[in-house]
Amino acid sequence: MVSVHATIPGHWEISETRIGVEQNPVVIIDNVLEAPEQFRREAAGQSFAALAPHYPGLRAKASHDYLTQIMPGVLIILRDMFDYQHGADLKECYFSLLTTSPEALKPMQRLPHFDGVGDQKVAILHYLSAHETGGTYFYRHRSSGFESVSESRFQEYRRSVMRDANKYGVPRADYPAGDTEMFERIYRIDAKYNRLVLYRGISIHAVGVPDNFGFSADPEDGRLTVNTFVAPAKAL
Repeated sequence: MVSVHATIPGHWEISETRIGVEQNPVVIIDNVLEAPEQFRREAAGQSFAALAPHYPGLRAKASHDYLTQIMPGVLIILRDMFDYQHGADLKECYFSLLTTSPEALKPMQRLPHFDGVGDQKVAILHYLSAHETGGTYFYRHRSSGFESVSESRFQEYRRSVMRDANKYGVPRADYPAGDTEMFERIYRIDAKYNRLVLYRGISIHAVGVPDNFGFSADPEDGRLTVNTFVAPAKAL
């Protein structure tokens, strides 16, 4: 558990919004780390591997030092925007590299996705490439109208997607970009070096990949992010 007693660093530039019809919260924080190159160097020394079956790339565990630097301020955001009243329980924290080329994507990887069905899970995405391009896109599923997929919605959403696949066919081998027959893009966040983004894990979203992207497995050249997931801690 991470303690809730914390302050927001003065150098953070914070913008908060609520997106779509469902008004799900999104928080963007720029200039998060005073020395982000420290963790780019750390990532360069890691052994990356395919650790998650659905993530189209490679991962390596981030250090406790990284969490020590970002979490005190993040806890305030979690409390005020995501109703984390008693701190946060850490679920995952990984360096990530997007390495799977479009033609190698599995059918489900060609669709926008969500990070589990736990209503209170929050994803914390940190862009750490010095030459960032692309971003993160959020979507509404047209036939269901869902912008997020909770446990209570999961079966209905799954049936709707299967009906869509029968109607429109398997999506072409590419990463989601703008609007499609199945999904409407409702919000776009541009990637920026040392930018942190917080959103509900149940929000439907996709990585934004530019046309000239190289899918490098080198942390110095590739799309390096830190992906952290937390859930609210229970009251003692």
